[in-house]
Amino acid sequence: MRTPSLIIDVLDDTRIHPEDYDIARKMAADALDIDEAAGDDDNPSHHVAEIMENDSDRLLMLMLDDYADELERSEGKLKKIALNEMRDELMSPFTEKREPFHGASQDEIFTMLTNETDETLHVGSLVTVHIQKVKDRFIFCEHSSGMEAVVHVKNVDIPKKMENDPQLNLLYIPGEDIPARVVEVSKERLSLELDIRKSAVVDRSTDTIVRDSFFNFEREENDVFDMSFSGSKKKNRGQGRHIQHPYFKNIDYKAAEEYLSRRPRGEIVVRPSTKGNDHISITWKIDEDIYQHIGWFYYIKPFRCA
Repeated sequence: MRTPSLIIDVLDDTRIHPEDYDIARKMAADALDIDEAAGDDDNPSHHVAEIMENDSDRLLMLMLDDYADELERSEGKLKKIALNEMRDELMSPFTEKREPFHGASQDEIFTMLTNETDETLHVGSLVTVHIQKVKDRFIFCEHSSGMEAVVHVKNVDIPKKMENDPQLNLLYIPGEDIPARVVEVSKERLSLELDIRKSAVVDRSTDTIVRDSFFNFEREENDVFDMSFSGSKKKNRGQGRHIQHPYFKNIDYKAAEEYLSRRPRGEIVVRPSTKGNDHISITWKIDEDIYQHIGWFYYIKPFRCA
């Protein structure tokens, strides 16, 4: 008895599903302009082998969209995507379609961990940081992204009386939010070096205040006039006041602004008024380098004996 020769179907060496072998064979026959019925029963995929070996580019000439519409209309099969994948498989069997793997760059890792880029955070950026610890000659802070930030004493405005012995813990306390200018970004250590000196934080060349339609420009002009007028008065009424209150300080408005420049937003200073002892003034820190001076008049009813 003669044993039939073993014929291996060339489609078995592709990623085409066996249920679609007939469609792949028809695609090969159409590309070669051969009548599919005249195929070899012993090797039904010999046209496929021929086009894969010699004329695979002819598969690009097939009108697969029209063929997919015909299959859907006649047999109810949705094969538009499958037809294009079969054509690619016949042209390049088992081709790797995935992008080559490459490790993340330092910039990509930095963005994934901090959600910051070179556009959002770079040298010269103005940021707000939260003070965590003040120690020796350093102020340790935290950026909103979670990165550690450090301020060296050389980048801090030190009062003249502290120049020989800077005591940062007397100028800044943990828990404060302060503005700072970025002087170095270390993507490897995920840390920042900052400068919090007033000259670095405030750039007068670009310092503009946007006022909305509800801003009272007339009141602003009056306040500026009152401040300039009161500053020109003699200090004959600038005697110290003895008021026991935690917010009261015997200082003028300039000293109040200097004091509040190192304090958080929203803090106030109650101080004597140049208008006399029946007045007091309040300096309120609205934002960095933005202060409001408010004057109050109070009446003390004299005590009279019966």
